[in-house]
This record gives sequence, C-alpha cells and structure tokens, in this order.
Amino acid sequence: MSKRLSKRNLRLCYAAAVLSSFAAVLCWRRDLSVPAWNGLLSALARPGPAPWPLLAQGLLLAAILSATLFALAWSPRPLPDAIAMLLAAAAGWAAEAWGTRLGFWSYYTRERPPLWIIPAWMLGTLLVERAARALARHGRPPALLDSFLRPLCLLAVLVFCAPRLRDAVSWAGPAAAAVCLWLGAGRGEENWRLPAAMFLVFFADAWGAASQCWTYYLGRQPPALAAGIAFAMAFDAALAVGCLRLADAILPFTVFSLEIRDEEPHNNPEASRRTP
Repeated sequence: MSKRLSKRNLRLCYAAAVLSSFAAVLCWRRDLSVPAWNGLLSALARPGPAPWPLLAQGLLLAAILSATLFALAWSPRPLPDAIAMLLAAAAGWAAEAWGTRLGFWSYYTRERPPLWIIPAWMLGTLLVERAARALARHGRPPALLDSFLRPLCLLAVLVFCAPRLRDAVSWAGPAAAAVCLWLGAGRGEENWRLPAAMFLVFFADAWGAASQCWTYYLGRQPPALAAGIAFAMAFDAALAVGCLRLADAILPFTVFSLEIRDEEPHNNPEASRRTP
C-alpha cells in the first residue's frame, strides 16, 4: 500500500507531533511541571545575584528541545521513524526499569521506571538518526573511529556497573549494550550513529544529572557525576544505535510505503503539466 504526501505537509505534521508530545507530558504530569515552573519563577524573583546555574540548565534544556523540534521536522521519514520510535520506547522502558530497580540510578520522583522519560528515548533516537545523516553528507567517518568507540563504550558500561554485577539480571544491561554495539554493525552513514549519539547524550545527561532530575548510585560529587555521564554516553548511545539498526532490518518487511514529494503539484508548473 502506497500513499503520497508533500514534504512541506510532513514537516508541519512532525512539528505539531513533537510540540504535542511536549505539551502532553507537561499536562499529564502537572504534579511535576507546575512545581518546577513555580520553583524557577521563585528563584528568579529572589533578590541578589542571578541564579546562573539554574539559568544555564534552562537554556540547555531549551536548546535540546529546539534542536529536537527542528531536526525531526526538517527531515521527515514517517515509516522508518515510526518503527524506530516503537523500538526505542520498548528499549527505553526496559533500560529504565533495569537501572532504577537495581539501583544504578534513581529519579527525584522515586518512580521505577518513570514513564514520562520514555518519550525522551523515542525523540532522542530519531535525533541521533538525523545527526548521523547530516554528518554522512560530509563523508565517511575515520576508518578506526567505530572500531575504537565500540569497545570503549562497552568498557565504560562494565566499569560503571562492576560494583553491582551480582547476578544474571544485573548483567542484562552490559549484555544489551554489547549486542547493540556489535550486532549488525555496518558502514558509511550508520557508523556516524554512535559518535553522534554519544555527543547528544552528553548534553542531555549533563542537564539531567546537573539538575538532579536523576542521580547515579556513585553520588553527586563532580568525579562521580562525570563517571555517571560517561556511562550514559556509552549505554544510552548503544541502545539508540541498536534500535536504529533493528529498525533498518525491519523496514524491508513492511507492507506500507509512503512517497514524499518535494513540492505540491500546483506549486510546480512542470509537475502540473505532467500530471494528467
């Protein structure tokens, strides 16, 4: 089954969907969003020096959300994106359940896992795909980059988890990371995915850990914070890359296709003349 849509309409649909997802999470968890907003206003209203750390966290969050909105809406791929988002939702829930229930990290809401974080996994995975495609336009990555980053990521995950690797369940996280890093590894555009994911996760995790939205079991001191962020750069990036690879493998077996037109026929005289 095939359908045709203009790229302009798809971009508008994507932008509306991303904005709606943000609004839905904020409305769904008003018990979290309203106190956070009131706390920000109270901090800004206090006399004395400006709360620069709080302002920096707010600006970083705004930059992350804006980049997500722009990147996803600018390059729409409905069917591959839908598959990747479903996989990322499942992988994100499993990862959050594993990490929070075994005590590798915890959220300030004490939920195990918090469902409101799952959309971040879905949108983040798509953002990784967009960033990798943008980088691929400038050529292939250095030949040894992927071969260097994959074992480095697995090592970072193992070092972080080592004190709590007591049983088969605790090994599930490192095992999943290893499978995602090595199974189906390809070439070209795909090899940009891991470095792109690590770069993006750094900013997302720096915001979340610095704002104490989540805390790693190592603590909140700068060295422990850095170790937690390094683990997230490796673990979260590996799962995002694995979801994208699995989505690529599933796509040829789908029965639905969507043709994207660059312009509407009535805006393109040549296309209008060719259309019967």
